[in-house]
Amino acid sequence: MAVAVLSGLATIVGGFLALGKYHENWISRRRCVELLKAEGNKYINHVVPYNVKNRDNLFVLNMENIVLNENKTWTKGENGPQEEQREKKEDTE
Repeated sequence: MAVAVLSGLATIVGGFLALGKYHENWISRRRCVELLKAEGNKYINHVVPYNVKNRDNLFVLNMENIVLNENKTWTKGENGPQEEQREKKEDTE
């Protein structure tokens, strides 16, 4: 009896986790964090592309692009297919 209850509970919890896409979201966030860390390390160590005179502006621009791309990915996932279709329509206009 206890095994059946635990199995049912595990199935329900697994279903909720799959609905929320928590694993995919976590992977996406970790990817963003690691990209930000890598850019920071390049900047601190004056590595290409940060071995130029205007490296501060370039660093800010690259960091903003990483965060912007993550936000776009997040909003596409949150808004679903209808929002993606609307964005495609706006892009073609």
